[in-house]
Amino acid sequence: MKKLLCAIFLFTASILPVYGEETNVYDYADLLTSEEEAELNTEAQRLTEQYDCGIYILTIDDYQSLSYEVTRAAETFYSDMNLGVGEERNGTLLMLSMAERDYAIVSYGNKAHETFTDYGKEWMADQFLDAFGYDDWYGGFVDYLSAAEEMMGMESSGTPLDVDTDPERIQDRNTFNLISLFVIPLIITAGVMVYLCSRMRTARLGSEASEYIVPGSEHMTERYDIYTHTTVTRTKIPKDNDTGGTSINSGGFSSSSGKF
Repeated sequence: MKKLLCAIFLFTASILPVYGEETNVYDYADLLTSEEEAELNTEAQRLTEQYDCGIYILTIDDYQSLSYEVTRAAETFYSDMNLGVGEERNGTLLMLSMAERDYAIVSYGNKAHETFTDYGKEWMADQFLDAFGYDDWYGGFVDYLSAAEEMMGMESSGTPLDVDTDPERIQDRNTFNLISLFVIPLIITAGVMVYLCSRMRTARLGSEASEYIVPGSEHMTERYDIYTHTTVTRTKIPKDNDTGGTSINSGGFSSSSGKF
């Protein structure tokens, strides 16, 4: 029945908004049991109501029936199904296309763009891709909803998940700074001390004065070294392009996509 409805949508998408009761989960590829779909739908609707931002799941057999590009196919579904919350239709959709194992995350509306940044979408994908890689569809969607809740919670507190606000990234940066300030200088100091000690162990007093004369130096009377200039070579280090924020296309969508 679901595959038949999906086929109808692919050719006459305008009739789908009147089908059935309101839902946040559209499993047209039949990846979930009825119980799993119901549980995911309940959780997605809870998050939608709590944060005033729609959270949706879509599975289809092949996105190329909708569009030549996976993110564009997800955008088409979002638009034609009139998804989203409020006048701005804020929301985020995760779509899986089974033919070539493609996924797309698309967001629409200012609140959704602030919540699901470019960096945040990549972080979200990291949470569910492992499960999908083992064909654990229910587990992957649970991870998706959990990640969405964490990101919406951060946005509500005024610090959306992004390059400069990811707790794990901040911890890694602080750890690196600590190593740079203390550990690396200690290693260098220890290396210098070991080298000096090794030189001292091989030193001995000479028994004759001739041992302290550099060959040929006894003929030198005067020598001057005149400093003229110093040549410095500088190499430009490219800046990190991972500057954060959200990229929005001409259709008003932000997106991320890949393989699972």
